[in-house]
Amino acid sequence: MLAPDSGLHICPLSPKTTDNLYLVIDAECLPQTNAIDAEKYYTVWSRTRGETKTSLTSANTSSTSTRKNDLFSARALHLDSAVVSKTSTISIQNSAPVPAPIEFSYGFGFMKLDRQAFSGREFARISDTVYCGIQMPWIDPDEEPLDYIVELQPPGVSSIRYQLEGEKLLPYNLENQMLTDGPLLCTVSARDTSGASSSTREQVDFCEKDYIRFGVTNAHVEYPANQSGSSFNIGSAGTLELWVYWDSAGRQQKNDIYSRWDGNDENVALGIQPSGKVFGRFYNGNLTYISSFESPVANKWTHLALSWNVALPRSTDQLKLFIDGVEKASKPMGSQPSNQGTVYFGAAPGRNRANSYFRGAIAKFRISKTNRYVTNFLPDRDYEIDEDTTAFIPFEYDNAGSGTIAKIRRLGEWTDLVSPTNADSYWSTERCVSP
Repeated sequence: MLAPDSGLHICPLSPKTTDNLYLVIDAECLPQTNAIDAEKYYTVWSRTRGETKTSLTSANTSSTSTRKNDLFSARALHLDSAVVSKTSTISIQNSAPVPAPIEFSYGFGFMKLDRQAFSGREFARISDTVYCGIQMPWIDPDEEPLDYIVELQPPGVSSIRYQLEGEKLLPYNLENQMLTDGPLLCTVSARDTSGASSSTREQVDFCEKDYIRFGVTNAHVEYPANQSGSSFNIGSAGTLELWVYWDSAGRQQKNDIYSRWDGNDENVALGIQPSGKVFGRFYNGNLTYISSFESPVANKWTHLALSWNVALPRSTDQLKLFIDGVEKASKPMGSQPSNQGTVYFGAAPGRNRANSYFRGAIAKFRISKTNRYVTNFLPDRDYEIDEDTTAFIPFEYDNAGSGTIAKIRRLGEWTDLVSPTNADSYWSTERCVSP
């Protein structure tokens, strides 16, 4: 008789409760085709369960259910040579939990009944709450209780990680945090009382669809005064704001994002200088020009705002420029600008457009009749129309690629301005901004 481990081994090497056991002689456990030939060997298994020791006869498996902490050993008799081999004792460990599919959904607040599943593995806009996790409990082969940990990593903001009970669905209240385009990752892991664990991960692609993108020379959008009425007019107090995604590779002579041109001069403008500094321009015979000392972060959504009040004393900062809610420049104003002319997005018509177009994306343009921002603030990614709004263009993504809808105030009521005039072929809504 040979000593234990004399070439006879129980496989797999670290058996779990769900594994079938088999024997090999002078061979690797994998592939399982290395198992001893049932026609050449007679095998006897020994199983110790608690205080009970049982012999089991089988060709090449234990042929019985295994439980945690069962101890198995085996003998094998070669039917031709009568040589007997035996194994050392091996212990059965717990099997890892079997993962269930991960669920992504989104909704408003923490009313889980109102959440919606992601459509096509993506979602279009930033909701109040994003959920990830599982609805159905994982299967534990050993029927032991499981502890779950769920981690959610949205793009552009910090991750959260919690041990969950019950429904095991993790809510992430974004609270106006702004996601960047990219993968939203959800990882779920489960562990039983023995420490056996498993995990799974899935992702969906987040992309903000509510914007338009300008990416070529002369791309622009026009709203003539006779079409938009007084909606884009600048009053003695007000705010002009929008979200911008600036492609720094497109630096030109000037990157005009918004401009109002009367045929002779640029009365209102907001843009980015070749140096990357943000500028604002008001003109009505007298020029008021304001500029930041730093650039917005390229290839990232950034909020820009001009906020003013001409009625304030000239000794005060009547006009302020904000980048992502932080005041970057301020100065007195001579007077409110002229409200004559056509509104342009993406170009400055009074200059050579090949040198003044804006390259990047814009979203959520709004003009208000009050100076909303006096001190630093947290920009709202989803601001909408309110009683102080005079012009609002969400630049919503259009599946047909036919354009955007502007909300403008006419005779005190909001109406739709469906198709901007001269929205040339270089302008289009796109589905995602690619870094």
